[in-house]
Amino acid sequence: MQRAPEQYVAAGPAGRSTARHAPSAAPAEQGFLRSPGGLALFALLSLGAAALGGLITSRRKNQAWYRLLSKPAFTPPNRAFSIVWPVLYSLGALSAWRVAKAPAAPARSVALGLWGAQLAFNAAWSPLFFGQHWPRLALADLVLNHAALSAYAAYARKVDPTAAFMVAVSRLVDVRRRAQRQHRRAQPQRFHGPRGALGYLAKTDTG
Repeated sequence: MQRAPEQYVAAGPAGRSTARHAPSAAPAEQGFLRSPGGLALFALLSLGAAALGGLITSRRKNQAWYRLLSKPAFTPPNRAFSIVWPVLYSLGALSAWRVAKAPAAPARSVALGLWGAQLAFNAAWSPLFFGQHWPRLALADLVLNHAALSAYAAYARKVDPTAAFMVAVSRLVDVRRRAQRQHRRAQPQRFHGPRGALGYLAKTDTG
């Protein structure tokens, strides 16, 4: 049973008392998330995940390791990632903000939690794949990211179908590109002796 709003009595004209309702007790954080400051928060979180991935991926030793992998023919060029990912992260932040602006409901709360989970899995992929060179763990992280993303889209659709569509399309493209980048058959290239490997590294580092 819901409790009726409390009232307080204030003196009105001619000494008559006037009953007024107390101010709304809506959580302050919900109001902030619905404001432009909430959009800035989601954008900063997305930017942090993107910056972490870019910092680790851009290291020379990680780039050299990635170049030594024998990749499938359908792997997109590296420059495609630098163009696509800012758009994907921006759409993800905007999607979360649209969900946050929806009326309070259990589906809204679950969706925002799942958005945070998928962003955490997303941020962990580059440290696992490029930083530690652990393709299998990175693949497991990719699966968890996809699961959290799908669940987020399902719950977001209940409160804002447009937000669900935005993140589903954008991040599924992201997951597909990462899966292509991390093909399970990728193996280090073979060279005839150390000179061949050193020569290849020197050529790729100067390219």
